[in-house]
Amino acid sequence: MTKNNEVVLVKQYKHGMGEILLELPGGMQQKNRSVIESALNELEEETGIKTTADKLISLGKIANNPTKLKQVTYGFITFDAEFNAVQKLDATEDIQVLIVPAPQVLQMALNNEIWVTDSLNFILKAALAYPEVFGLDKR
Repeated sequence: MTKNNEVVLVKQYKHGMGEILLELPGGMQQKNRSVIESALNELEEETGIKTTADKLISLGKIANNPTKLKQVTYGFITFDAEFNAVQKLDATEDIQVLIVPAPQVLQMALNNEIWVTDSLNFILKAALAYPEVFGLDKR
């Protein structure tokens, strides 16, 4: 989240789906790095936002298809994020960064504009945890 309560999203082509999708920045846990260190690194690499571990607030974890996969995804939120570094994309990445007001992101999730499982879950968890940021206190 930026200081103006905007959600930072990434728009990129996903080979598995063969589509360009909107999602929250993220990635896999990196070798010899903790989940937190990996989250910080992915945020900076994909968006150019550099922050510190003490500013990450856990949104918990989710299991993606636990019948077939042993995959756990951890989610975090940070407030007052600033674009204070440079994107460090891999050679195969082409990522567009978008900043969208939190209430609009929630509506995008409801309208199926954002439908990647982990992003959708963490947007909804963030909206429940911080309803005032997502405009839910006005409904």
